[in-house]
Amino acid sequence: MEVLSFLGIVVGVGALLLGNVLEGGQLSAILNPIAFMIVIGGTMGAVMVHTPTKIFLKSLGAFPRVFFPPKLKAELVVKQFMVMARACKKDGSLQAGNYENKFDDAFIRKAIKMLADNAEVDLIEDILHRDIDLEERNHRLHAEVYKSMGGYSPTIGLVGAILGLINVMSYLDSPSQLGHGLAVAFTATLYGVSFANLVFIPVAEKLTILSEREANFRDMVVAGVVSIRSGESLSTTESRLRSYLDDRLASGWN
Repeated sequence: MEVLSFLGIVVGVGALLLGNVLEGGQLSAILNPIAFMIVIGGTMGAVMVHTPTKIFLKSLGAFPRVFFPPKLKAELVVKQFMVMARACKKDGSLQAGNYENKFDDAFIRKAIKMLADNAEVDLIEDILHRDIDLEERNHRLHAEVYKSMGGYSPTIGLVGAILGLINVMSYLDSPSQLGHGLAVAFTATLYGVSFANLVFIPVAEKLTILSEREANFRDMVVAGVVSIRSGESLSTTESRLRSYLDDRLASGWN
């Protein structure tokens, strides 16, 4: 579990609630289901209009990745690749087929299968990099959905505020009803801005970072397979693989 993501939301929301209490406010004053419905419902509706169905549904399914990102285990993969590289160096690339089932990652298994089939280096790079680009593009589309939510949310909050003020105007002759309309107006604005800056935009940025890490990891796999297929020395293969572990994004791999 990515504890920092969970902790970030808790700290952000907690700071708002604590600040409200310290200023003398009551928790019940900012818990408004009507304002929540307006902001979340309006935001989702706006995003659904401009997003294709499959992308929208998959983007919702990508949300848990923020808290439970895939464990890439790059260090272990490098060690396993070096074992495979020694076997291939000794008995040829066909030996790579014996290692295919040692990996759970479908992309790695595909790369190793191409190595065992003695595919040309150019073909290996072309097919695998196309797969990487496709996956990265899909991840980017998912992140864009949350960025859109972050853009619409404050505006929908403003719409909720206007609706609340309209209700206030209709109750000018009934002072006892004014408080309800004003509550919806201000809490809708609060929800719109808060959800945008504490949830939607951070989620989009986190998904983008995770996508970059995965793409870098898969680039490492391609580099390793290509190095083995090209007949490079074991020390060169290991250097190529470990150069990716030294990358600044590697800190979040394991």
